[in-house]
Amino acid sequence: MEIVKYLNKIVISGLLAMSVACGGGGGSIDKGDVKPSSSSSSSSSSSSSSSSSSSSSSSSSSSSSSSSSSSSSSSSSSSSSIATCANTEGAVFIDEACGPWEEPSFYEQNRTNSTGGENTTGVGNNLNLSIINEAENSQNKVIDIHYGNNSIYSAGPRLLNNPSVVNGVDLSEYANGSLQFDLKVIDSGVENPSIQLTIECMWPCASTFDIIEPGPLNTWKSFEIPVAHLIDRGLDIEKITTGFQIMPEWTTQNGVHLQVDNIRWVKKDLQTAEQNICYSNYLRGPQGDDNYIDLSVSGGLNSSEAINITNAYATLIFAPKWDLSNTFSVAVGKTIDKLTLLPDDADAISKCVDNGTLVFDIYIDKGYTSDWPLSISVGLAGINSSKVSLGATITNADLTLGQWTKISIPASINQLGLHQVVFDITGPVTSDNLGAIMIDNIRVIKPL
Repeated sequence: MEIVKYLNKIVISGLLAMSVACGGGGGSIDKGDVKPSSSSSSSSSSSSSSSSSSSSSSSSSSSSSSSSSSSSSSSSSSSSSIATCANTEGAVFIDEACGPWEEPSFYEQNRTNSTGGENTTGVGNNLNLSIINEAENSQNKVIDIHYGNNSIYSAGPRLLNNPSVVNGVDLSEYANGSLQFDLKVIDSGVENPSIQLTIECMWPCASTFDIIEPGPLNTWKSFEIPVAHLIDRGLDIEKITTGFQIMPEWTTQNGVHLQVDNIRWVKKDLQTAEQNICYSNYLRGPQGDDNYIDLSVSGGLNSSEAINITNAYATLIFAPKWDLSNTFSVAVGKTIDKLTLLPDDADAISKCVDNGTLVFDIYIDKGYTSDWPLSISVGLAGINSSKVSLGATITNADLTLGQWTKISIPASINQLGLHQVVFDITGPVTSDNLGAIMIDNIRVIKPL
């Protein structure tokens, strides 16, 4: 069985420090060379316990250099004892649902009218979810996830927390550890969609979905995702409501057949570096009846239609219609008052960028190949403040298409009234549907 330690690819953006008020500086993008290493071993069953060495990653940013992260892993080893819920701390599913987690269920939605709900019977309109004996070992039970061919419905399998735990499960003791599980793909489906994992913390709180790259068909593969990575991507570790959640891409699930086993949260004594997050915007949607996400679009012909922005899945998603306009400016802040349209805090970002680093995650669909150049410049602005460029431009050549990439841009700006991050986007003139661009987890980190 192959074991993969998950580590998101990182891009570090260099920027010359800016010390004058309202000033901007020239910047550059360096592509981080981050490639998780893995080793594999044969396994006749997914039930054998595995051990792996710890992974480490670090990154720093400056005006002219970037660092890369490294990871290592060891092959799985058989244990003399069979893993069970009782003898595996942090277990979510090992032959059965464990601890505070309910039996596998799924949220199913009719995409034509957006109606849906939780299904606990295992049989839905386009998904059969069950616990079965694994074919290679009749004594081992796995979660079987089998989609049909009803294109109207989408579904997301998960293990919810017991409803008696009203405010979610506090997994703070696993903050330095990892989420581990085994995955086998039996059928990649009609459209071979990506496999996505997210952990929820009282919706709309959730970690931004990660793309999971399975092994060859009918082959078990083990994954280890650092909990610190999930926290960095929006997870509130004190309010976990899904011990595990995995699914094919929401709109292209037909025919996919997966199996999952040995899901557990694993502690690790290694202390992770603390961060001083001065500003954060995880795009979790409206906070109440009187305010909503601060989001605006400008530039380009009929840009509100052309950019097609939504705030679905607690992620900023836009699918440009490049034949209508190939330039857009998207400004996003936290929340504004519904009546006055004024921000809750007009200086929310100004307080943090005198000596900070702007960090966000970006996803570019695989359609944006080198044949279709794309560039995104980043700046800061506010309702009563002129835009300040951060001097760095991201291109599709800098990113790994079809994967999330973390961008870090150092900033030293002394200007009041900054509460929005501005993305100036220029793309090709084409009628082709190149796919979506997504942005999430915007934050400013300051030195401790």
